[in-house]
Amino acid sequence: MHLAWVYNARQIWIVNVGDIKPMEFPISFFLDYAWNPDAIGADDLQQNTCNWSAAQFGKSQVLEIGALIDGYTKMNSLRKPELLDENTFSFHYNEWERMVSNYSSLLKQAEQVHYLIAPSLRDAYYQLVLHPIKASENLYQMYYAVARNKQLAKLNDVKANGYATEAKRRFENDSLITEEYHHLKNGKWKHMMSQTHIGYTYWQQPPVNKMPFVETVLDESVSVSLAKPNDVNVRKASVPADVRGRAFYEKDGVVSIQADHFSRSASPKGVSWKVLPNHGRVGNAITTFPVAHASFSMAPAPTVEYEFYTYDTGNLCLNTYLSPSLNYWHLPEGLQIAVSINNEVPQIISINKDDAVTKTWEKWVANNIIVKQTQHLVEKAGKQVVKLKVLHPGIVVQQLVLDFGGQKPSFLGPPETINN
Repeated sequence: MHLAWVYNARQIWIVNVGDIKPMEFPISFFLDYAWNPDAIGADDLQQNTCNWSAAQFGKSQVLEIGALIDGYTKMNSLRKPELLDENTFSFHYNEWERMVSNYSSLLKQAEQVHYLIAPSLRDAYYQLVLHPIKASENLYQMYYAVARNKQLAKLNDVKANGYATEAKRRFENDSLITEEYHHLKNGKWKHMMSQTHIGYTYWQQPPVNKMPFVETVLDESVSVSLAKPNDVNVRKASVPADVRGRAFYEKDGVVSIQADHFSRSASPKGVSWKVLPNHGRVGNAITTFPVAHASFSMAPAPTVEYEFYTYDTGNLCLNTYLSPSLNYWHLPEGLQIAVSINNEVPQIISINKDDAVTKTWEKWVANNIIVKQTQHLVEKAGKQVVKLKVLHPGIVVQQLVLDFGGQKPSFLGPPETINN
């Protein structure tokens, strides 16, 4: 919306909201921003959420409710709930466990707030805040149980049966949560949550919610304990003792850095780097402002640098995580950045020249990320520097993952390898 405003697309804005009822908060934001785009900047988003919460529920729990809305919208932006399945997240880096734990914590907080607000507001609170958290948390728990069931069934472990039972219970609970919503206010919002949302195989909704397939282990004499990684033996690059503050290091062949944790930044006059709070999938993101600045050649381009320490040398794959964006400049090569490590010649990355390819764009939207890979060579262990230059405006960087061959498959990438 900010891009549209700055690039003077101001005659008419159209938003596809799908179902209006569960989209009340984002629709309100869209209308508020459209009414006065200059009144809401990137740093005002949290306050805007709190203002909306206060208008609905009063000021007594406004910070808590604002945090709950920010929490579930961020979680659901990782991958839309209807597109979740047991393969979305990985057991590497405890990813599945972390996601389920995060949602369970959010639900606990939401239920506590439910009893703190005025009784006359609880139905509205359930409909606008508690229900999306409760329904989504249950969905996460269901798919986690399915994932664990299949993981253990491959090992012929009878504990798979318990997870199969839990997955079925969660599937049934989904319909109970829907019915709870439909009985509020004597059925005032009946059928508002009737759309199917479990069992999608493509963009169109399935005719009915479909229980995910689970497996049963018959040989009850077998039980296997899954080995947990031993952090004591994890190999880490040493950070020199005289390095003060935050330092990034190689851990088990991987360095992971959130984009806003740069060591240095530089930009030409009139352009600056800006942190976008809570915009990244697991943290903040960065972009350049104003979003209509000119394109740059290599030398004067806005630049961020990240220092890190390694024990490995040799071939290195840099994974750059970027927010999805259309090629709105209509350039043959799309919007571009350049990356380099140490003193090597920068490599230019075209991030969205193939945005017209339907399957590619669908993947970007479903995962809410574009990951671009480049190959590099590290000749000496120790301190390294990765440098990123933005050649066009409107590019949002979320995360960098440098892989010497140790990166394991996961949805979000490895957690940040940082020594505070």
